[in-house]
Amino acid sequence: MSVFKNPLKYLFILITLTGVSACNDQKEVGKTEQIRPVKSIVVGESVSGPRWTFPGKVQAFEKVDLSFQVSGQLKMLNVLAGQSVKKGEVLAKLDQRNYAAEVKAAQAELDRSSAEFSRMEPLLEKQLVSQSEYDQKKAQRDIAEANLDQAQKALEDTELTAPFSGVIAGRFVENFEDITAKQAILSLQNPNTLEVTINIPENRIVAIENQRDQIQAFAKTSNEPDKKYALDLREYSSEVDPVTQTFEVILNLTKNETDKIFAGMSVEVLLETDDKTAQSYWIPESAVIANIDNLQESKVWVLTQIDNELWQAQSRVVEAKELSKENIEIISGLNKGERIVTAGANYLHEGDKVKLYVGDNL
Repeated sequence: MSVFKNPLKYLFILITLTGVSACNDQKEVGKTEQIRPVKSIVVGESVSGPRWTFPGKVQAFEKVDLSFQVSGQLKMLNVLAGQSVKKGEVLAKLDQRNYAAEVKAAQAELDRSSAEFSRMEPLLEKQLVSQSEYDQKKAQRDIAEANLDQAQKALEDTELTAPFSGVIAGRFVENFEDITAKQAILSLQNPNTLEVTINIPENRIVAIENQRDQIQAFAKTSNEPDKKYALDLREYSSEVDPVTQTFEVILNLTKNETDKIFAGMSVEVLLETDDKTAQSYWIPESAVIANIDNLQESKVWVLTQIDNELWQAQSRVVEAKELSKENIEIISGLNKGERIVTAGANYLHEGDKVKLYVGDNL
């Protein structure tokens, strides 16, 4: 037995009884036939599968907090938040004087130890020095060489460069501050590779995983509510959050230059399936009402066209299986291509003539 059966039954009964009361009151007003406008859809076209909506957050997929690997006083920081930078561009510099001096000292030590070691080779051949003395000078030369490499690396680390092209998302320090190694200096993001994070309740994650290949995902912003941004389901956490009892899901969004969607924005994420092989139909919840003659049954109003403007309503018992927010899965009683009422169903009687609401597709 479906877990959705009882909620559907009580929902339909409540809606239907309310509608019946309204209809009886109106019948008493007069016997003049009223041609009601109703909203409708064609089965199998307007709503083809379950749909879920979740609040989401946009963030950069490629993002990093930049820091120096060495300490020192900040001498150059000429980039601002929101500024575009290129890969390899120098973003900040530390005072290099001490590090440059260390390189010179390490170079001098390497020159000295190398000279001493070069004098040892002919002496070893003439057996004027021992093998251990020779090995000691060689080790001193190798250590000096390693120290020079380390000093040069430290000098290079006084410059902070962009690892990829992007936009400065944050600036955490100011010029001439004393900086410690690993301290965050700047935040860099690639605005063209975005991701959207949503949290899905545990009672939905199984259904979504089972239909992963058929799911189509879109994001909508409050600034452009009529525009949908395509998303690709990338990954989701394998464990439920113990506090929220939800799974974190991450979707990829590829942004075009003209798109007005940015990291940090809140969006509405729509997940819907497009299963062409399904034998059931998903229709709006408002289309299904209780059968007043048998409250254990559900029904819809099917429309038959009479002329160019008029349609006739006939009730049809259907079997509902699953409820998904605003849509219901109908597993029997409907055929693809039939037109059904989605708004105004509670005010109809058998055989009523209606006209379609302006805006419905004919």
